[in-house]
Amino acid sequence: MKKKREIFFLLIFLIIFFYSLNIYGEDLYPPGIKKIKSRGKIVIAMYYKDIFPFFFHNKKGQLVGYDVKISETIAKQLNVQVEFNRNPKTFDEIIEYVSSGKADIGVSLISVTLNRAKKVFFTDPYLILHPVLVLNRLKSTNYTFIYGDKIPGVIGIKKGTSYIEFAKKIFLNPKLKFYNSWSDVVKDLISGKIFAMLRDEVGVANMISSDPSLSIRIKRIVIKNFYDYIAIAVNPRYKHLNYWINLLLKTYKFERNVNKIIKKYKSGIEK
Repeated sequence: MKKKREIFFLLIFLIIFFYSLNIYGEDLYPPGIKKIKSRGKIVIAMYYKDIFPFFFHNKKGQLVGYDVKISETIAKQLNVQVEFNRNPKTFDEIIEYVSSGKADIGVSLISVTLNRAKKVFFTDPYLILHPVLVLNRLKSTNYTFIYGDKIPGVIGIKKGTSYIEFAKKIFLNPKLKFYNSWSDVVKDLISGKIFAMLRDEVGVANMISSDPSLSIRIKRIVIKNFYDYIAIAVNPRYKHLNYWINLLLKTYKFERNVNKIIKKYKSGIEK
């Protein structure tokens, strides 16, 4: 009887001991990572529309792309599942989702701006793009772009994008018109209702890919001396998570050349 009692108390002791180790181990994680691991998934805010080659559905209906790959790598290294929240209708709304805690991070071709950085942490850039000034070829034959100068007409830009802020840095007192979609901007550009549009180089490339006739009707000026830094937005309460993701981005050598990224996903090399 005495031996059975000793075995019983030993088992109780071992259960309490290993339970305590488990709790102590969880407490070693900083708040953000601890919450994600205890939940068993990381919630990632992503723009509601597909943007090739960053997040789009392939022929099998699977969500794939460069940003999807980065997101899945983050989840894998945290040993949790990934959940994409694709409710945000603008890129500024992605920032709101992250800053309010509706998402842990945002991985969605997000441009770093000073206004956005007031609300979230940003990782180091994992990609650098350039703005493109798009002109109506027939109506802009005499125009020469000068950085920091005035532009002779209205610039069309989609609401909720970083290019509203960028236009004010690139041009002197620009006249801006805001649209609900880039397709509406293009319509007014082609019809001559606006002088130009300002958008990132990937967006312009996708625009021409969807309508090859635009390559003849528009003129593109890549603004090489202005940098559009693309980074991951992190919940402002999760400072250590931001540090950890930076370390991951340095450890994993993701492709940094935009043209090579487009080529890989177009050829189907990366599913």
